[in-house]
Amino acid sequence: HSHNNLKMKRKPLLYLILALALLLIGCEEDIGGLGQNSDKIVGSWNVESVSGSGTIAGITQSDTDNDPSGTVEFKGTGLGETDYSYELFGRSENSNGGFSWKRENGEIEIFQGTGGTQDWEIVSESENRLEIEWSEILDPTSSADFSMVLTR
Repeated sequence: HSHNNLKMKRKPLLYLILALALLLIGCEEDIGGLGQNSDKIVGSWNVESVSGSGTIAGITQSDTDNDPSGTVEFKGTGLGETDYSYELFGRSENSNGGFSWKRENGEIEIFQGTGGTQDWEIVSESENRLEIEWSEILDPTSSADFSMVLTR
């Protein structure tokens, strides 16, 4: 009999938690977002174009791929997935796999499973378009600044 009584006490708590959850979801926009679930970059993005400029094999050059393929997905949990490829400077580049991310002061910090990190600087951002930039050392004689446009 006392077991039944305990169940009755738990229900109001459950309703309170549900009400609070709904309230938080409703206020998310106003508060400016709690955590990453509310971040407007959460979701799947298509890789629209990738360009790079820098010193490749000792030669200063720039290149653009306006027809790359694939997607980048940012999940609200702070995890994400890449599955895209592009061609720049006569090299095929692809990124396929999981990462974790954190937005910090106009940058998206990408933590790769290999222990590497990459800072994606946000150049411009809207509901359906995200432009990011990052720098990379490709090999001892090659380094470049990259720009990627993502759309959805």
